[in-house]
This record gives sequence, structure tokens and C-alpha cells, in this order.
Amino acid sequence: MPARPVFRDFEHRHLKVRWTWSGFTALLACLFFALYAVLLGNLLLWIWSFLVAGLFAAHVALAFIALRRLVPERKIPERITRYTPFLCSVGLRNDSRFVPMYSIKVQDVVDGEPVDKPCFFFRLPPRVSQTTFYRHAFVHRGRAAFSGMLVTSTFPLGLLTLQVFLPLPEETLVYPEKVLTPAKRHLVEQFLERDFGSSLRFFVPGDHPRFIHWPASQRTGRTLVRTESRTVQRPVWLQVDNRLVPDPRGGFTRSEDRFERTVAQAAGTAEVLLELGWEVGVISRGELVSPVSGLQNLEQIVRFLALMSFADAPFPTPPYNDLVIDIAVWAQG
Repeated sequence: MPARPVFRDFEHRHLKVRWTWSGFTALLACLFFALYAVLLGNLLLWIWSFLVAGLFAAHVALAFIALRRLVPERKIPERITRYTPFLCSVGLRNDSRFVPMYSIKVQDVVDGEPVDKPCFFFRLPPRVSQTTFYRHAFVHRGRAAFSGMLVTSTFPLGLLTLQVFLPLPEETLVYPEKVLTPAKRHLVEQFLERDFGSSLRFFVPGDHPRFIHWPASQRTGRTLVRTESRTVQRPVWLQVDNRLVPDPRGGFTRSEDRFERTVAQAAGTAEVLLELGWEVGVISRGELVSPVSGLQNLEQIVRFLALMSFADAPFPTPPYNDLVIDIAVWAQG
């Protein structure tokens, strides 16, 4: 039968009640014997009918008192990546002094929808906290809002199923996955090994291996290095087109899917470039993140990509001599 709200307390903990089969059968029997008692004038049947009705009222009252004493607990990982399963810890603490809880079902509510991995607690004694885990994976990047937990129980009499929402607001950030195939990585290294106007000289002890020009060294048979220094080395900008355009086949869904793949390619390319020692920045329509160097600063770029939304503004103009890689074209190539 459909759930219906009964009442709510001052913490906005909405309580919903559903009939169980045993409770529905007991209710029909109660109505039947009440009608039979009216026809026969049997006082004993009247007493029995009122006792059954009192059981329903006592069930709701006791269950609500016990449920509102539950305190939800949650612990999510510090870093969550799109499409990557993770374990989320959920727990309940029973603040009641005397009333234990039995047969509790808990569902976390994320982005307004209950997670389809329920957790169960067989018995929760008074003044005790219990914890369990469920496995989940996000299919979207960006901010994810945990609003609370749905707690369901048929305690104590099994006549009614009571469900209460326990608020526990929390927000986390879902990072994009870093995608870059070995072939793409090789193309990145080849592209950045080009000689962009810098002169070459013979390698001397003390030169950093990063500045060795391998193609020229293989041609000449001697180790050659670039004369440019890291301070004048041009940064690499990753350009991500975040404008949502209609798909030629109709709709925006496939265009949005391509955009998510582009964001994943940008994250993987940024990781490779920082690993190779380059300064990397990201340009999107209307926004940019300044170039950073070192893998320890990859977090700034990935966070910017995780929060990137659709826009229809012009691209910021990078410095004239800087290198720009269009990720949309790069991903298709």
C-alpha cells in the first residue's frame, strides 16, 4: 500500500507508515470482529477489538520514540573519482536509555535519491553505535550532496513498517577520471620534443636530463641539450570547449557524453605533462586556471575540471608564445 506521512517532529524527520501483511490481516480481523460485536452485542469482542486497535497505536508511538532517538553517522572517502567504486561508512547510534532497536534497514540519500545499496542492522542496543559499509560509484563528476538517511523498521510488533528520514547533510566533490592511452601519451611526448626555436649544444655534466633533445642526439650520435632554461620555457595550455551544442543526430545527450570524455582526456594529459616537467594550465570558456608545475599541483587542475560547467563565453587569450592544445581535437585524433 502507498506510504502516507503521519506527522513530523521539530527536526523535520518525516515519518511514513506502511502496512505489513500481518498488520493488514490483523486490521481486517479487528474490523470484522468489531462489526460482529455490534451485531451480537458481545462485550468480550468489543474489548478484543479495542485491544488490537490499541496495539496499532502503541506500535506507532513506540516506534517513533525509538526512531527519533537514532543518530546517523557517515564517513566518506577523502577523494572520490567518477566511475571508481568506493566504500562509504554509515552508522547509527541509539541514544535511548532502555529501548533497543531490531531489524533496521538504512539507505543513504544522495542528490535527493536513496542509494540502491541498503544496509541492515539486526540489533542496536541502547547507548551503542554500530557501523557498516556499502559500495557505490558515481557516474557524474562535480558536487555530490548527501542529505541524510532513510531508516526503515517494523519494530516492535511487525504490524506496520515505519520509515523516518534522519537529516545528515554533507557535500563532497567527485573528480573526473584521468584517461590517456599509451598511444596518446607517446604523441604528447613527441609533440613536446619538437625544437621550438631553441638552439642546441653538447651535453656537459650537470645538465638536467629533461633538456636532452633525443631526436637530434640520435641523428648526430652525440648527446645534445637545449640552451633554453626552465624559467623561460613556455607553459602548455589545455583548451577545453565547454559549450554544449546540439548533437547532429538530435538532442544534447551524446554531446554531453563527448564533453565528459574530453574532460577525462584533459585530466590524463595534464598528469602526463606535469610528470614530464612542464607547466600546465587549463582554458575553458570564460575561465582559466593559471599554469602550475609538479605533480603535487595536479589537484588544482583536476579540481577545476571537476567543477567545470557548460558556458557560452569566449575563451581567455593566453600569452602569445605559449603552447595551446585543443583537447576536443586531440581526443578525436
